[in-house]
Amino acid sequence: MKNIVPPLNSGSWKVWTPKENKMPIATYSDSELSLCSKSYTDCGMWVCEFDVTPGQDYEFSVEVRTERIDYNISCVRAIVAWLDSSGELMRCDYAIYSEKLDKHKYKLSKHVKAPNGPPYQKDAVKARMELLLWNTDSGKVTFTNPVFEESLPVKHRIVRVATTYISPYADDAKTYEDRLKKIIRTADEAGKLSPDIVCFSECIATRELRMTKEEASQTVPGPLTDLIAQKAKEYNCYMVFNLPEVEDGFFYNTSVLIDREGNIAGKYHKVHLTYSECTKGTTSGRTYPVFQTDFGKIGLSICFDHFFPESIRQLAVGGAEMIFVSTAGDGYMQSTARAMDNGIPICISCVNHAKASPWPQSRIVKPDGVILAGTMSDCGAAVASVDLDDPFTSFWFSIGPAYVEKRDVFLSEARPDTYKL
Repeated sequence: MKNIVPPLNSGSWKVWTPKENKMPIATYSDSELSLCSKSYTDCGMWVCEFDVTPGQDYEFSVEVRTERIDYNISCVRAIVAWLDSSGELMRCDYAIYSEKLDKHKYKLSKHVKAPNGPPYQKDAVKARMELLLWNTDSGKVTFTNPVFEESLPVKHRIVRVATTYISPYADDAKTYEDRLKKIIRTADEAGKLSPDIVCFSECIATRELRMTKEEASQTVPGPLTDLIAQKAKEYNCYMVFNLPEVEDGFFYNTSVLIDREGNIAGKYHKVHLTYSECTKGTTSGRTYPVFQTDFGKIGLSICFDHFFPESIRQLAVGGAEMIFVSTAGDGYMQSTARAMDNGIPICISCVNHAKASPWPQSRIVKPDGVILAGTMSDCGAAVASVDLDDPFTSFWFSIGPAYVEKRDVFLSEARPDTYKL
């Protein structure tokens, strides 16, 4: 494919600043564009405009090297601004995907499409690439190899997501054997809905059974994960299952991801333990892994975790395109907020649920907070189709009278350099 970005030495690239007293030091060569801040108040960018075809898909990327910058996300951006025939801004797309190239160099990229048709009033005929530096005392950024080339349209990934609900308080769930029967029954019910992935709630095999930690905990792999693996393989789907785990003599609250073949694809240790978990001997995790599936990247979260916005944000920053929360507490407002403030869908598999609540027990939430599906019985499953490539766009959100994907903004305009706990 042909790169339609003009060469860096073509004269098409200009340096821009909102005020002369905010101009960083700008330098360029045949292969590099650089910006260096003299003070925290500096703000500037290299910009270049070029013609595009309305409705055409493009791959947008640029390589970035930074110096004296601790939080790249706070200080460096690569944006494509789409302009109509009168030069009016229609939409902005941020290069939010980051690939590390070496210790100080990384690549920002984004698949984009030149706006045309509804909701736009006109077609985009020009793109303006903007390479920006700000929010740093003395940091320097060097941009190389900007690319903007035609590509094939994105094939939307429609994922069948199933959530489950099993009440541990029902009369037929009072023993461990009864609980296993209900888990199998629910896995079968979910499996018959032809899901790509199924999520179970927190510690549902042993909750409320008055078992000691030693009695309740299992290894991974172990009998419980073997049981779930059989169902995952039987129904050719991923399954997220949570259980008390024992590993090397220590106890964890663990969510396990099992793939379509029944293999363990990964596991996550709950980071935000409740005080009672700590005092009963559970060890907290300390990382937020993101797992690659055959339909996209997902993150796992457990109960108290998602009451802390930072935990879900870490998964989003890590590339997660959907979050699966195994929980005991309901947290309706929290789960809705976490979807909305990250611009990504969330699947909640719950245990405790107030009977008077107007929302489903377990539920699948869109990035805009709308519930797609949910369970409303003491034992069962619900399924919804989630489009991971459906843009969550908004008008006049950060950039003014134009459109932007909210997820782009949340991931690109965060200020971790200012967040002190």
